[in-house]
This record gives sequence, structure tokens and C-alpha cells, in this order.
Amino acid sequence: MANCPSETSEQISLVNHLNKARICFCSVPNGGLRDKQTARVMVAEGAKKGVPDLLIFDPPPLFPDFFATFLEMKVRDEMKAVTGPEQVRWHEKLHVRRWKGKVCYGSTMAIEYMRSLGYNV
Repeated sequence: MANCPSETSEQISLVNHLNKARICFCSVPNGGLRDKQTARVMVAEGAKKGVPDLLIFDPPPLFPDFFATFLEMKVRDEMKAVTGPEQVRWHEKLHVRRWKGKVCYGSTMAIEYMRSLGYNV
């Protein structure tokens, strides 16, 4: 896919929609390069490899038996997007704890998924 937007730009687009909809959420800034000392401090503070990119604390309106939602953002080009084993394990842990969630390839897919759960985004 030529000129595929970055994962960062896709996530920023989605965050703008979530903010406009006044949804309670946060991002998990686990990605990016850091020096070893900063990485050690982050781990000591509780950073965990593979935690999803976005945690949405408002329960999904159409699924009242679920507590919250997570989104793992990836670039639109699924051939370039890789979901690591740590990410898969986190997704499984959250599903068991009654979180809805999904790997989304771009902001459009994430918005469609959020709407399918009943969020007004």
C-alpha cells in the first residue's frame, strides 16, 4: 500500500474522535526508543510489554457484561503490521477479565469497531 499512514498518525486520528465523543480513555506509551536507564525506570514503575495501545474505561454500551475496551492499533497495511506474542497474551488476559478488544488496522477500522460496540464516535 503506497503512502500508508503511520500507526502514530492513525492513532492520533482515532484519539481526536474519542476526545470529541468525551470517552474516558488513555493511551499506553510503551512504544518508541528509549535509553536503557529510562526503560529500567519504566519497568520498575510497572510498564508491561505488550499492553494494548488504548484502554477505554467506559463500558461498551451494547455489551453491558463487559467492563471496558482495548484497542491495539496497527498500520492499515496488514502485511506490514505485526502483533507480537506479548500483545496476544495481553489480549487474552483482558478478554478473560471481560474486556472487549481488537487489533485495528487503521483509525477507520477502530472507529467502525467502536461503533459496533455502541460507542458514539
